[in-house]
Amino acid sequence: MQAKGSTAETEAPQHLRTRGHSGKLAAIAGVLMYVSYGWAASQWTNPWLVVAALIMGTFLPFYARGTNQIDNVLVASSSLVTAGRFGRYIAQLLFNLFLFTLLIEGTVISHESIAPIGGILGAAAFTTLVSQGGQYVAVLLASKGLGNRDANVLVSLCVTVVFTAFAMLGYAGVRDAFRIVSLTVGGLMFVTGLVQDFRRLRRRRALV
Repeated sequence: MQAKGSTAETEAPQHLRTRGHSGKLAAIAGVLMYVSYGWAASQWTNPWLVVAALIMGTFLPFYARGTNQIDNVLVASSSLVTAGRFGRYIAQLLFNLFLFTLLIEGTVISHESIAPIGGILGAAAFTTLVSQGGQYVAVLLASKGLGNRDANVLVSLCVTVVFTAFAMLGYAGVRDAFRIVSLTVGGLMFVTGLVQDFRRLRRRRALV
């Protein structure tokens, strides 16, 4: 009985620490979003930017848990890593579309500045690719002994927010680099998933 009690006592603080950590990440992302767009676009007092940053900082942990659940359900039901990653991608794409809609409506960014990358849909798609791909690379590096997982993800998140802000505001050189990096890290994430799925399916067929 004591063993069960001690297990419960150790699990609860860990759960709280996890929530606290995700909350800190979200707060940093929200502040960084406000500072990046506010400084680059000189719109510190724009209420639409304030609202978008508050939404990012407040709801990011809930969104993250939701996308994790979507990923887990799709992988469990299909036995395909790619299905989970695609589901997670679509969920974040919708979230990013909502945030970009707020920023465009509030004239923080303009339709003209994002037209070269496919308008609002292209902006959200590239942003989702660079965000998820960057976090995948961050975790991959940590698994290879290069840095700490949480620290790597935090750095990836911070870089993504700043990188995206300058790309969306029409800085041509940054925008071109943004597209290349998005396709590279996002493509890496999906390609590795496809390779894992292919190997798993091949092993299954070999056992039949």
